[in-house]
Amino acid sequence: MPKIDVARLNALRPKPKPSENPPETVRTPSDDGVDPMEVDRRNSGGIVRDLEVQIGNALVPVDFHVLDIKVNWNSSLLLGRAFLSKVGAVCNLQTTSCV
Repeated sequence: MPKIDVARLNALRPKPKPSENPPETVRTPSDDGVDPMEVDRRNSGGIVRDLEVQIGNALVPVDFHVLDIKVNWNSSLLLGRAFLSKVGAVCNLQTTSCV
């Protein structure tokens, strides 16, 4: 699996254009961490900050921790759901839709 250069990824992201009516930003500290077992504790490979994720009709800025996992997978793994609860998203896993 190739290494992800988080600093480069954040630097290459286009700067957001100022909005005429910017949404009110709510930031709360998080104690979220990756700690499946005490012996398996790993440091994060970095954080991709304020990546916009579309949930329903809303674009929500989300911080993602990048993990270096030594597994040959052909799909992505997204851990956590705190960003979904912050916007009050309701997800139907049978129809794979979120509103």
